[in-house]
Amino acid sequence: MTKEPWLKERYGREYQGKYRHQIVAGRGNLYRIVRDSLKIPQKAMAEKLGLNRLSYRYRERQKVMYYPVEIAMLHDVSGLSAEEFMKLLYDIA
Repeated sequence: MTKEPWLKERYGREYQGKYRHQIVAGRGNLYRIVRDSLKIPQKAMAEKLGLNRLSYRYRERQKVMYYPVEIAMLHDVSGLSAEEFMKLLYDIA
């Protein structure tokens, strides 16, 4: 339990530490959903995308707005058809 009860009320979930960047990632993160569908660990996904593991971890925990290049890159890595990937985008938006 956090020391500040208003934090849970404001953000809707418990903090893991003192800082907002330590909140457990919620649903709706495209990086996490694609990785879960491929059933691979963070390190392997970071290598597929050509990212540093820590950079990928940040994107998976914090990212909520995406550049078109990122979406295209995740579509290529996911192996889904265009229709399936669009349905995935609608589901998490």
